[in-house]
Amino acid sequence: MNTVAIIVTIIAGLVGLAGLLIPDLRDRIAAIELRRKYDWDHVRKRISKAKYRVWILQTWIPYPRQDRAVWEPLLRSTRIDFRVLLIDQDLVKFRLAYRRDKMAAGRAHEENPLQFKLLIDDLVKVDAPGRLEIRRYNCLPFGPIYIIDNQIYWGLYYIHMDALSGPAFRCMIKSKLGKIIFDSYEQAWSQSASELATHDT
Repeated sequence: MNTVAIIVTIIAGLVGLAGLLIPDLRDRIAAIELRRKYDWDHVRKRISKAKYRVWILQTWIPYPRQDRAVWEPLLRSTRIDFRVLLIDQDLVKFRLAYRRDKMAAGRAHEENPLQFKLLIDDLVKVDAPGRLEIRRYNCLPFGPIYIIDNQIYWGLYYIHMDALSGPAFRCMIKSKLGKIIFDSYEQAWSQSASELATHDT
């Protein structure tokens, strides 16, 4: 056995021993994946391939027309639980107060209700199997959340810029952090008022 093989064997043994001593070691190490900047196209692709759940928390959807083009085919073809949790209208002015891109962000926010109404009307007309519901939160979330099936993509809200300009993180729902974020979303959803929906609950 050469030196490299011996080293590999020793490392493998140490990792195995650590796994026995710390049962959730893998969960701790693999709990978070960091991307230096939001890979928006990647998140959109994951949404388009979702099988049973898409839960979103945002202040507002930054690109409502583009996102509608991704959401609609999914909702028309899949019996999916699609939830969108957006900031209460009374809080928008505070979120925009220090933004460098205040005008562009304001336009996106104003376009959201129109795009959602058009989308839901179209889905109702064809009796689409997917269920889309929009609610408004009045709490203070830490950042945007995208729960897609068993994965969570999340970011951070900043005073002066869009969250999508900062880093993005990914974790599994089953991880300790994932459970916290998932429970936080459910809590905010349960206490938020429904604005639009394709089907009754």
